[in-house]
Amino acid sequence: MCMANETEILLDKKGVDSLTEVINNWMRSSGIKGQNLIGSRLAVETIILVLAKHYDFKQKASFTTKRRFGVNTMVMTYEGEPYNPIGKVHDKWVMTLVSTQGLTPNWKHKNGINELSLRIPRQNIKSEIILIASALLAVMLGIAGRIIPDNIMTHISGFILQPIETIFSSLLSTFSGILVFLAVISGICGIGTVSELNKIGKYVIGRFVLMSFIGAGIMSAVMIPFFSFNWGDHKTSSQISSLYKMLIDIVPSNPITPFAEGNMLQIVFMALIIGSTILLIGNKTPVLQEGIQQANAVSMRIVEVVCSLLPFYIFASITLLLWKNGLGIFRSIWKPIVFTILSSTILMAIKLVVVSVKYKVSPVILIRKMFPTYLVGLTTASSVASLGISLDANEHKFGVPSSFNNFVYPLGILLYCSTCSGGFIAIVYYLTEINGNNVDIVWFFSVLIFITIISSALPPVSGGTLIGLGVILSQFAIPNSCLGIAGTLALMLDFIMTSSKVAMMHLETVIQADHFKYLDKDILRSK
Repeated sequence: MCMANETEILLDKKGVDSLTEVINNWMRSSGIKGQNLIGSRLAVETIILVLAKHYDFKQKASFTTKRRFGVNTMVMTYEGEPYNPIGKVHDKWVMTLVSTQGLTPNWKHKNGINELSLRIPRQNIKSEIILIASALLAVMLGIAGRIIPDNIMTHISGFILQPIETIFSSLLSTFSGILVFLAVISGICGIGTVSELNKIGKYVIGRFVLMSFIGAGIMSAVMIPFFSFNWGDHKTSSQISSLYKMLIDIVPSNPITPFAEGNMLQIVFMALIIGSTILLIGNKTPVLQEGIQQANAVSMRIVEVVCSLLPFYIFASITLLLWKNGLGIFRSIWKPIVFTILSSTILMAIKLVVVSVKYKVSPVILIRKMFPTYLVGLTTASSVASLGISLDANEHKFGVPSSFNNFVYPLGILLYCSTCSGGFIAIVYYLTEINGNNVDIVWFFSVLIFITIISSALPPVSGGTLIGLGVILSQFAIPNSCLGIAGTLALMLDFIMTSSKVAMMHLETVIQADHFKYLDKDILRSK
């Protein structure tokens, strides 16, 4: 289907203004909005002004807009010698705008007629719609597993689904460590001075730890009435040495192992030291600082490309989960799942109301801005998978500057563990209930403190919750025979815990940015 609308106009100053307004309306109707619309209009207006000036504002031009197969194209023709206004625009910023907005300018000359065209690409389907569709398709295929022959399921799992899951996980673990490393260093370099870093660092780390304990405390308290406990003297295994070793291991033995093993705490530890040293040297390292900024931009782009595979990973992982466990798994372990969902939702609601009231912004707007990140967390159970989306949203939707954002957010995905702790607490409550272990008031405080500390040391990737599971069960005298059901619960709750965590991280970063007067409230309140 092709639609066209042609207008002839004199390219004097009034004509340029009129034509620019027509193009602006055309781009708006083509799906370009907000800051993208402003940037696109400025870029196109600059090109037309270059053309008009070349002809002393006396040239007539024919302007046509077309729509064919969903692609919108603007064509402007003018008579005379060959003249390409695009090639005469020397402002790199303008040409960057043209390319980043997805516009495709083109010029040609034939039979004494110049033709300048600008094409707007077909609007892509929103990423969250694709992710939801992938998850729904996986659920449908997972349910269909009941009627698919076992040999066919084995072949599909072994040759299609498992390789997809493995490849995505490997790519993500390979580049996520590099991204976190460079993002933290880049953020530190952007802070300005060592004294400012010291001030920001203490506040940020202290607040993340405090909010983790408060959030986990709320979740643990909310869930207590829904579990049955035997009150009396309790027995726990002493795992203080294991906890101590976990904290000591933050210091890596060499600079390569953290990246090879994906140990995010060690990676952040090295980034903090290197970034602080670069900041301390100051003016002696401008080339190095610029190089790190560029490397960080490259790593962000690489992770974006990797995360474009998310729909395939979601489809594969959910299908495999349902084929392995079946829907019946939910009937026997519903209680910790339901109450983790409820308590984490309550925690998110509290955070949402606080930010909404404090900054006078509609909660609906905040939910819309949080939703893409929440969806990625819900479908991948990986904070790192949502890192690129989260950093971009913080800067362009929540008004957090990139220098502060790049430093704070990577720390947050490690240290802000309120919902992760809450999920583990639900597992411990459930296993304590079915095993009939005795509890008292001290036991509840021990659960809160120990699990919150352990949770901060777990890698923020899918399956990372399994690493601390053995230590937690052992600490609270839960028999090893429960490890299988605990592992299944941990993997399932990981989706809930991660989605709540990454969504609340947006709100927590907003509060911290405002504390240091970095927050752009106009962007935060914008629709």
